[in-house]
Amino acid sequence: MSTTRMAPDLRARLRSLPRLGLLHGPTALEPLPRLSADLGREVWIKREDLTPVGLGGNKVRKLDLILGEDRRHDLVITRGGIQSNHCRLTAAVAARLGIACALVLTGNRPQDLRGNLLLSHLFGARIHYVGEVSDAEADEAMEALARVHREQGGRPVLVPLGGANALGVLAYAEAAVELADQCAERDLRPSVVIVAVGTGSTCAGLALGTAAVLPGCQVVGISVSRPRARLLREIPELVAAAWARLGGEPSVQTAVQIYDDYVGPGYARPSGAGLDAIQRLARLDGLLVDSTYTGKAL
Repeated sequence: MSTTRMAPDLRARLRSLPRLGLLHGPTALEPLPRLSADLGREVWIKREDLTPVGLGGNKVRKLDLILGEDRRHDLVITRGGIQSNHCRLTAAVAARLGIACALVLTGNRPQDLRGNLLLSHLFGARIHYVGEVSDAEADEAMEALARVHREQGGRPVLVPLGGANALGVLAYAEAAVELADQCAERDLRPSVVIVAVGTGSTCAGLALGTAAVLPGCQVVGISVSRPRARLLREIPELVAAAWARLGGEPSVQTAVQIYDDYVGPGYARPSGAGLDAIQRLARLDGLLVDSTYTGKAL
């Protein structure tokens, strides 16, 4: 299938997916004029931080599809770190849906409730601290909570770390379609889309979508945690799972460039270069970004 035929086909398949309707329309695409002048190239930013639930963030788009698939659940279970954006937003969406939320957090219980942890409590989530455990052990803790809930007659739904499943990927394939429409309205022809990468599912969705609707545009992922080799293995698997969920196979090759040179001291630990980039953007265009993800991608 050619790229020109693939684009309307992908659009139609994405539109057919059930969803909660959390998004009120496209997120803004904004120019960064002073940063562009400073760098000597045109830079725009897509404001996924302005999604309308729980202080916003890219996970709202994913949860819209993941939790929209079946609304009969009465408990959503997910996991993340102590200050997880994903967990905060899952708790917020659960509150909006009127269902319970259980969060499995890696790390030890802190003395004080701050940041995203405080917000998750405010949204009514039940917090389960599991200490410093492996991914597999954290997933098993989620499964254990789900088993207990099922035995009690409940209907739990498990959302993987970062919303990294087929529907989470498709949410960002749809974001790529949205971005392509916004670029067409402004007569923009982007050569590269840069995104911070945790689990790789957002990057996988952007790669899937841009291959269909922004041919010639390269997706570049900046890892904030995982090694490049792991992401280059897992991102194609996520893309394949997303196509399978749509009932088809990839029609064009999706490719990404991944860099793991900017992780710095580690996940959720600010890097010197990242902090410098945050300050530069703040002073040039008056925009604040976080130090865990976007600051490192800058």
